[in-house]
Amino acid sequence: MSGAELFDFAIIGAGMAGASLAAELAPHARVLLIEAEDVPGYHATGRSAAFWDECYGGPEIVPLTLASLDYLTQQGVLSPRGAVYLSHADHRAEIDAFIARFAPTGARIERLDTAALAARVPHLRPDWAGEAVAAPFCADIDVAGLHQHYLGTARRHGVQIVCRARLAEAGCPIPATEAKARYGFVREVVAKAVTQPATRPKTWTDSLDRVLTHKLWGTLIFLALIPRLRDVVIRTFGEAMTRCKAVTDAMAGVQPVEWDITAQAGGGVDGRANADAGLARIDHYPYRQVETSRGVRRTPLHEHLKARGAVFGEVAGWERANWFARPGQEREYRYSWWRQNWFDNQRDEHLAVRNAVGLFDMTSFGKIRVEGRDALAFLQRLCANDLDVPPGRIVYTQMLNQRGGIESDLTVTRLSKTAFFLVVPGATLQRDLAWLRKHLGDEFAIITDVTSAESVLCLMGPKARELIQKISPNDFSNEAFAFGTAREIEIGMGLARAHRVTYVGELGWELYVSTEQAEHVFEAIEEAGADVGLKLCGLHTLDSCRIEKAFRHFGHDITDEDDVLEAGLGFAVKTAKGDFIGRDAVLKKREAGLSRRMVQFRLKDAEPLLFHN
Repeated sequence: MSGAELFDFAIIGAGMAGASLAAELAPHARVLLIEAEDVPGYHATGRSAAFWDECYGGPEIVPLTLASLDYLTQQGVLSPRGAVYLSHADHRAEIDAFIARFAPTGARIERLDTAALAARVPHLRPDWAGEAVAAPFCADIDVAGLHQHYLGTARRHGVQIVCRARLAEAGCPIPATEAKARYGFVREVVAKAVTQPATRPKTWTDSLDRVLTHKLWGTLIFLALIPRLRDVVIRTFGEAMTRCKAVTDAMAGVQPVEWDITAQAGGGVDGRANADAGLARIDHYPYRQVETSRGVRRTPLHEHLKARGAVFGEVAGWERANWFARPGQEREYRYSWWRQNWFDNQRDEHLAVRNAVGLFDMTSFGKIRVEGRDALAFLQRLCANDLDVPPGRIVYTQMLNQRGGIESDLTVTRLSKTAFFLVVPGATLQRDLAWLRKHLGDEFAIITDVTSAESVLCLMGPKARELIQKISPNDFSNEAFAFGTAREIEIGMGLARAHRVTYVGELGWELYVSTEQAEHVFEAIEEAGADVGLKLCGLHTLDSCRIEKAFRHFGHDITDEDDVLEAGLGFAVKTAKGDFIGRDAVLKKREAGLSRRMVQFRLKDAEPLLFHN
């Protein structure tokens, strides 16, 4: 590559994702497509789906899928077939859930009762007297042909494709070892190839490197098959995709969907991607737990909880106790559309938190320190609530986007004049870090992920004060330790930082303990709690308690598509404090009035079960 060959974008990897992205960018920019093998994308069809339908994803994905199906049909690489999703008579709830999920998205589906199913599929066995959903626009994909179509489109628009041999000639030989080493040349190649490197967003090459080293090919497959990538901002491809939005004409007036691929990353992504594909056509039972790529991240209390009957689930790689089995009870999920085998266990845990005291291991909380002379100004610009509070105060807040949508739901504790401690859901940690780093401008502030430095033990329930006073000399009265405050305490023979906040609606404290003291503090709490009804509790109980209190949960109740006022969180928005991201949208919404509002219903009949939204 000569110095004269400058490009607007350098795409690493000429597989399905890289080729499709190059084809979309090519009419609008100068693109370099780099492949670490001798042949562009020789591995491109390895995990690409050969069968595709419109019933995938949510309301933000289905419209893209429909447009893409039409586009690919026109290109001659897709053959519409149609499909019927069958449900045995004992599993009709799966059809109910399927229709409830996809009918509002615009997916072209039709419910078939027993008679209609028999007419549509006359050779079906008589004992399959269930129901079905017809999806008329399912299709087979010529995956290899689609990949060549993308490469051909890219070449016709001037994309330069550079493979192993030419890189070697240019002094950038690629090691023949595993992916991370093979892509070790990324920074140098991109720095030389891209126009105006001084003005290129500083996180671009870092983001590209993360995508490569986490081996996210399986995660990217469905994105690769969506030809209209210009309607989507993929955050982890770096700020380059934001530039893609700027140079394409399709984005006029369109608010892009934003994915942070890194948030899905972690050890064992390959295995998880394969397993997810295998689960696509079976019953989608509520609370189904993943089985692949497990045991990657374990808290210091993992073995203690396991010995006491914990049945674990996984979020963001963390093994978390979802419920606790009784002695002699099977420690497995038995899935059903009705009350599952852990329902009574979770009920007992819930009542313990409501009437006595429960202990949760919430080490998986994402923990972020933001510090520096401009830390307050930086966070005031990102957060909707007022963070200019005395040290030791805890503020519940959201980070909003320009539309007033909720990008993050978190608490911020002011540790000192220049230091703040942010607590976010474990599942959104990488997303929240990306949002913070993306918006850090000229402010002097340092953002540090400190998640692994501390365990979190949540002691919750009306007897929480009685218990903790047995093992700590500190004063936990309302007068000395008010709600929404944090302070250092002694507990057992260890130290902790106690936050008086709650996600279950009961009296309690979140105890942040250094990882090396976590087991000691747990043992001290367990011993002291024997005579006050202490019960170990799992994440299912945390969820039911917070629903009972109407506390919101990011990902289920609220997302970046939900307005903060419509979500009922206007109490945490302080427009009088000055400018912040989303303030104009909030003021406009308040002036116009709400057209919709999130509400909660209490069922008169306790028998029905409501799952998701």
